[in-house]
Amino acid sequence: MNKKKILFVFVPFILIALLLLASFVYEFGFKNQVKPEMIKYDENGELAGRAPFPPSLLQPFGTDRNANDLGLRLLEGAKYTILFAVGAAILRIVAGVFAGSFFTFLPRTLQSMAKPFFIPYQYIPSFILVLVLIWPMELIKNDIGYTPMIIYQFSVIVLVGIVPVMLLMSSEIQQTLKEPYIQVSYHLGANNKHIMFKHVLPVLRKRIFILFFQQIIQVLLLLIYLGVFELFIGGDKPGGIFGDEESSRSLSQSGEWAGMIGQSKFDLMTAPWIVLGPGVAFILLIFLLNIVLNYLLYHEK
Repeated sequence: MNKKKILFVFVPFILIALLLLASFVYEFGFKNQVKPEMIKYDENGELAGRAPFPPSLLQPFGTDRNANDLGLRLLEGAKYTILFAVGAAILRIVAGVFAGSFFTFLPRTLQSMAKPFFIPYQYIPSFILVLVLIWPMELIKNDIGYTPMIIYQFSVIVLVGIVPVMLLMSSEIQQTLKEPYIQVSYHLGANNKHIMFKHVLPVLRKRIFILFFQQIIQVLLLLIYLGVFELFIGGDKPGGIFGDEESSRSLSQSGEWAGMIGQSKFDLMTAPWIVLGPGVAFILLIFLLNIVLNYLLYHEK
């Protein structure tokens, strides 16, 4: 294995794995030991300022309006953001490959009859479909609870991505089935199951990995859109600013990065670091994923 492969494949994985590990260690080991300071004083004991505090050496990402260190909040929310996106991408790929394989071997008549039902998933942006399906649940979110809300949102995000993956995989499988060696296998008595597992899937393995990373990035972008519209993963909870009882701001239940953007978007003019922090975190995460994706695309053939 050459150095270039190590750089483009293992380093991003290691960085993301360390981020996940640090996120779990912080939340279950040190979170309760960190106390926010709403007011800071200078060396002379005089008032130096009140939260939110801008980025500094001790707090590189600054603090939010409740004096919570944004760097630690990003660390805490990393596991929810990454695991949600990876989990949704895995289920999309598994279901899409299985459905695409099944769809490929259907009779032509049944394929023609089924294709009109897939049109909305092909031409309507996935965000619109997710928005339409998730928005009504906001009306009863207080009745169904936190966990059922996450399960429903997760299921919707997975389902809207299955059909595009299925159609793409079906097209790839059909192209692969035209290869001469596969036609020879059919003539020698191989059935569809043997062809899929012994010939088609090994050939498409790298293509499936590429599609997997593309799906992770798509889910992350979808989370950002939902966050901007204040559709938080797991729903929201009442929140505000310490000392401001009339504040009606809603906070993300799970604390994932997209929710941090959505709940703080109105701070963009007065305390921009509160919004830019999770935005930069998303950019860096997608950048790491794109490093691996571009390497796979470059070496696809």
